Amino acid sequence: MANPIPVAPGNHLPNVRNSAEKKLGILHYTSCVDFGWHGDIRRRYTDFIVHEVRKDGSVVYLNDEDIATEQQKKPEAQPETKAAATPKEESSAPVVPVVAEKPAAPEVPPIDVDGLVALVGPDVAKQMQDAYAAIVTGGPPPAKFTIAVCDDRSKRGHLHQEIRRIFSGRFETRADGDSGAIVAMPAAGGGRRGGGRGPANGRDGGGAAGGAGENRREGRSRNANKSKPVKGEGKYLHFTMYKENKDTMEAINFLARMVKAKSSSFGFAGTKDRRAATTQRVSLWHNSNQSLAWINARSTFIKVGDFSFNKSPIQLGQHGGNDFVIVVKGVELVRGANCSLSHRLRMTETCVQAALDHVQQHGFINYFGLQRFGTHAIGTQEVGQKILSEDFEGACESILNIEAGLVAAIEAGNAEELYQRDEVNRARAILAYKTTGDLKQVLEILPRRFSAESAIMQHLGRNNANGANRDFCGALCRITRGLRNLYIHAYQSLVWNWATSQRWSRYGDKVVAGDLVLVESEANPSRLRQDGHDMSEDLNQEEEQFYQEARVLSAEEAASGQYTIFDIVLPVPGFDVLYPDNDIGEFYTEFMGRPENGGLSPYNMRRAQKEFSLSGHYRKIMARFTAVPQFFVRPYTDDAEQMHPTDLDDIKAVQEEKANSNKNDRRRRPSSDKPQGASEDERVNDAWVEKSLEGGGNKRVKMDTSNENNGTENCAATAASDDLPSVEDVTQAFNQGGSPREGSPMAVDSTTTVAPASASKPASAPTATTSLPQVKFLKNVFKTEIPPSSASSNTAINRTSAWRHGATDFVEHEDMEIAVALNFRLSSSNYATMCLREMMTGSLLPNMQATVTAAASKPASRQSSPSD
Repeated sequence: MANPIPVAPGNHLPNVRNSAEKKLGILHYTSCVDFGWHGDIRRRYTDFIVHEVRKDGSVVYLNDEDIATEQQKKPEAQPETKAAATPKEESSAPVVPVVAEKPAAPEVPPIDVDGLVALVGPDVAKQMQDAYAAIVTGGPPPAKFTIAVCDDRSKRGHLHQEIRRIFSGRFETRADGDSGAIVAMPAAGGGRRGGGRGPANGRDGGGAAGGAGENRREGRSRNANKSKPVKGEGKYLHFTMYKENKDTMEAINFLARMVKAKSSSFGFAGTKDRRAATTQRVSLWHNSNQSLAWINARSTFIKVGDFSFNKSPIQLGQHGGNDFVIVVKGVELVRGANCSLSHRLRMTETCVQAALDHVQQHGFINYFGLQRFGTHAIGTQEVGQKILSEDFEGACESILNIEAGLVAAIEAGNAEELYQRDEVNRARAILAYKTTGDLKQVLEILPRRFSAESAIMQHLGRNNANGANRDFCGALCRITRGLRNLYIHAYQSLVWNWATSQRWSRYGDKVVAGDLVLVESEANPSRLRQDGHDMSEDLNQEEEQFYQEARVLSAEEAASGQYTIFDIVLPVPGFDVLYPDNDIGEFYTEFMGRPENGGLSPYNMRRAQKEFSLSGHYRKIMARFTAVPQFFVRPYTDDAEQMHPTDLDDIKAVQEEKANSNKNDRRRRPSSDKPQGASEDERVNDAWVEKSLEGGGNKRVKMDTSNENNGTENCAATAASDDLPSVEDVTQAFNQGGSPREGSPMAVDSTTTVAPASASKPASAPTATTSLPQVKFLKNVFKTEIPPSSASSNTAINRTSAWRHGATDFVEHEDMEIAVALNFRLSSSNYATMCLREMMTGSLLPNMQATVTAAASKPASRQSSPSD
């Protein structure tokens, strides 16, 4: 399942990455020195493995051993109409019907009722409870109604958060204009049943998933992966989803098409990276007691398993972070030139140990990573800047932009050799739209995952008399809300990165007057932004749903030592945030007001279109590991080699081990059985030789094939009694009629002595092996239990010896490259790539030594080396 094709050159290359970082304000490091090593990430998609972490700290793995893999025969795809018309196949997967009961409205706890009355008064509190009951039970949804009037920003934020907490997100509340009135309405997708409408990202709703469509697919599946009844109570089917090279929404949309449900019927705690192998828990409102295991036979890059039913859905933020396993290949050392492989391996261990220990103790700057800003020539932050500047036509043109090199490659006919297929098809679709305007042709070419381009071209491609084809604002609004927000959030992230670099360059890790800290309240802990706010490498989360409050530190508080750099936050620009009361606050105004940055104001983030108005939020300047990191260093020869097992690799290993065990059981037979083709006088069964003895009868002797004795022939017999034949007798038995295992290769290594060749068959000299031995199954050394003493330390755990212990047949040679496998855990608001950036040298340029020396003279941090 792992894709052996390396990803196209891009941000995973050090020189490209460094140049992009400087443009996006990613300039500084917490360490004042380089750690002397660097390498490439994501040479394969499965070099980047992400597992979701639950709130209790346990890691989510796909453990279902019954899922379909490439090793199992997949059913041929058949038209759904034929499958539906075949009763015989339909009956092959019977479904136990489950009657959907109308859920009862959950009671609001008395303590929350009292708090609600104190917030909005008894009449509005009763109105909200009645509306809540109607939403949950599937009754007619209530209309929008006013719940309070409040001009104080902090009180307004508190009210928003309390309403969401008390009613579990069933209500959406917002300020109505400038009057100070706060209105409430049913949340999008919440409480509406029927018509296939499901819960919006885990909220309650209707939408029957599966049903007859699922059964028809089960009927077509003739493998052992048929759906089985799932135990558990509740109407939400929880399962583990494993995916490769797919973003979370792309995978969810695929599952939705398979079960004929709305994508909003699925719930998940956070999005995961696209260019990676990721594992996370997902929920689905499901009216059948069957699992979705039948989907595995129809998907190469998405697998599901570990099913259970639950009374509640999975919602955004309901996880404790992400566990990363990242393989860095092509590792080079600043001072490793002309050193032997063994020496370079030891030096790499020292460098990586120092880097991980530094991040464990001092953290890293919590920059927004490169994937936040897209992978095309025009970044998502530039599109967001044009949207906020109300240049909607320019924003549409930027989204439909095609790189000049790609256009030239298409014209030359070699685009597929230089670019990924999806990018080539995207470019061809946009070119067809601009030249012919044929939407049917465009949509046939355009890959499904480019939904923003599809929405714009479909909207602008309508030739109406009312001029809809010039409605660029309407075209942008046709893009889904989450993807549309990605652009404007990218501009916010750009400003935050530059403000953070400015603050770090002036004050480093020192807490100063005017800094901001989040307001914590034991009486109202929900005011804080949830830890689960996921900053995936690819997609943003719904940032506007979280309400936070911050305050300014006085000079006395800053000097008291009560606060550290890990407590300091900076605002992501918006109309509902507070800015630092020092020169950093002034920097926001100066930076955003530059013409090249849109000429915007941080104090004017409301727009005529609500879709483009931003309230902002707060983000901590620093981040660090949430668990003890681990690593190992190893040599290799092939970039396509999988260095660490994915969940699917582990499952394949278990499946093959069981298959081999069953095969051995079937092949086991009594010792008196005679192998086919053996003579009456001599039989060979694996490493056993049977020889006819004088006086009748046979004796079985075991051959020594361990290569431990450097004899002329590896055929010393182990005698079970004194009357067994001698070595000469056994050798003679082998020589009669030629070798009993003609054509079988003999393993030759440095400890093997080849017997003198006979005159009729000259011996060939053994050839030294220089290629990497193929490792059949990989061992997950990071799953080894961490000793309690190490779990509480600030020192990373070196697993190199454990890896070497498992690679007993591994042969090293000087031409090998070096790889480093890293395992660390971060909160969901942190970027793994920014952590890697802190640990690795940016690039090994000719002026690297001068850069290191200059950076070391700065007390606070080291800065990125100058670009070429």
